[in-house]
Amino acid sequence: MEVVVAIIVLIFLLAIGVPIAASAGLAGLMGFVASSTPLKAILSVFATVPFGTSYNFSLTVIPLFIIMGYFTFHAGISEKAFDTARKWVGRLPGGLAIAVVLASAAFAACSGSSVATAATMGRISIPELRRYKYNDELTLGAVAAGGTLGVLIPPSLLLIIYGAATQVPVGKLLLAGFIPGILTTLMFSGMIVFRSTVNPLLGPRAPGTSWREKISSLKSIWGIIVLALLVMGGLYAGIFTPTEAGGIGAFGAFILAIFTRGREGKSLRDFGWLKSTLLDTALSFGSLFFLVVGIFVFAHFLSYSGAPVRIAEFVSNLSVPNVMILLAMCIFYIILGCFLDAIGMILLTIPVVFPIIMSMGYNPVWFGIILVKLCEICYVTPPVGLNLFVISSLQPDIPVERIAKGALPFVITDFITLAILIAFPSISLFLAEGMAIK
Repeated sequence: MEVVVAIIVLIFLLAIGVPIAASAGLAGLMGFVASSTPLKAILSVFATVPFGTSYNFSLTVIPLFIIMGYFTFHAGISEKAFDTARKWVGRLPGGLAIAVVLASAAFAACSGSSVATAATMGRISIPELRRYKYNDELTLGAVAAGGTLGVLIPPSLLLIIYGAATQVPVGKLLLAGFIPGILTTLMFSGMIVFRSTVNPLLGPRAPGTSWREKISSLKSIWGIIVLALLVMGGLYAGIFTPTEAGGIGAFGAFILAIFTRGREGKSLRDFGWLKSTLLDTALSFGSLFFLVVGIFVFAHFLSYSGAPVRIAEFVSNLSVPNVMILLAMCIFYIILGCFLDAIGMILLTIPVVFPIIMSMGYNPVWFGIILVKLCEICYVTPPVGLNLFVISSLQPDIPVERIAKGALPFVITDFITLAILIAFPSISLFLAEGMAIK
């Protein structure tokens, strides 16, 4: 009954527009009050949870990867990645839309944020695709869906948060997201080629480039290639912990940003961009930290009530195949993702869902990939698909409904990819299981 009270309070507060962090914290407080918990014990929770959250070593990697994304943005990685991809695949049917997806994957390897990837690639690519008379729905759908790669291809902030909430090794999660991210990129590209071949008006072919131009274009993205190989290779070989990899990646991106700005003729003594980067990183991590603290208070109450364990026992005793329960969870997350942002959705549900997953014998690393894949889909599904509104802010003349229509083929492709990942868990676990232990 206490859990029911807490959930009702949570839903009410979210419905009237109270931020998730405050809603979860207040719902947890009301749950403790409803369970007649002594005031001293309640105050103890609110005193220890913030400290315990900030003491969680897994979370220290988040600001490092956030600042790494800002540094690579200032280094102009996104523009260079799109230009290189355009020269290599622009001649294909829908080639420029494929270039958007490939460049989004490259930028995602340094960003870890879906919204940042969509916003950055949208500014660069939408005018170019419109210049070549690309269909607006294909253009906007490619930008919105390409942005979702930022939450799956490492460094993924969602995978880090999932690992911190479940105590699953973050290094294994980051490595596990690499192949599914590449698979998603290839599936998107294949779908674009197919649709543009059937209807050439959707994505006309761009002028071809010589092999000399193609190979020469690779020089402009050497930094991102080296950075990705350094971070991922160090994790796989067990040379770095995730936090060390984040620090090395951030430092490498910083050097890259300085080198690039100097090459463009800008003064290396002009560090205004560095000040804005540090401020934006602090604001991003600060807001995320308060969200984590608020939801951890709610999770602490759920753990105190014993509800997650009881629910897990109930589900495990059902005479229903495990795969049917997993599919029901997928549907639940798709529906929930229409109304909540991905981070809040993961943190709010993990205290209940994770014990169920463990009781059914599923691999927690594999489930983390499935969960983040579901969140990826939710970024482009209305009414709260964040990437749709990011693209809408870039193109105010196009309604969100039309952007969502353009993203629909990508969502269908995502469902096919999700089915493949569920049917073949080894795709997600191949790199993680081969990871050297540090």
